[in-house]
Amino acid sequence: MQPSPVRSFIHQHIPIGSQAHLSMSSPDFDSIRGTVLDRMERENMWLKVTIGAAAVAEVLLLVLVLWLADFHDRTHVLIVVSAVLTYTIVALGLVALGVHVSRAVSVLAAALHDHAAR
Repeated sequence: MQPSPVRSFIHQHIPIGSQAHLSMSSPDFDSIRGTVLDRMERENMWLKVTIGAAAVAEVLLLVLVLWLADFHDRTHVLIVVSAVLTYTIVALGLVALGVHVSRAVSVLAAALHDHAAR
């Protein structure tokens, strides 16, 4: 496994036990920040594509289940209702988790911004 560019930079320029201090406005850090931000944007785009594809697949599967289910048979109705309720609970949990993570990242970003402004 190859070390990350940040780890390589740190090991090349800061010996272990060194008390060296590098400014965050250093050109090397600017290029590293740019690379990291580009990677984050690319990963965010792929995340949105993946979530969209998963949503389309789920909708197609739901339509297929509703089309194939025999709603005159109470067992089929029970299975479909149970599956929809289960998926709804899982989906709401994922939304709550996403909101929590977004809030936590926002708080962290605000703290870093305040620390950098000092």
